[in-house]
Amino acid sequence: MYQGVSGISGSRDAVREAVVRELLPAGTESTWMAMIRSRNLTSHTYNPALAGEIAQLIANQYGKELQSLQQELRRRAEECR
Repeated sequence: MYQGVSGISGSRDAVREAVVRELLPAGTESTWMAMIRSRNLTSHTYNPALAGEIAQLIANQYGKELQSLQQELRRRAEECR
């Protein structure tokens, strides 16, 4: 079901709206904002140590949040069928 929202101008706005719409669980906004910061750091830095740190965050923390979002999106898609 289409639930278009206007006024979203970036990833931070998208995360905030996803929390409001319960696509992301309450209390996870700070993790999603950290993901955005990590993405920005890796886009502008060629530092192997930093890349390793962020890889660990992806494996240990960010990946779980991404999987949770995927499950929620699948659940909602099934509801629309």
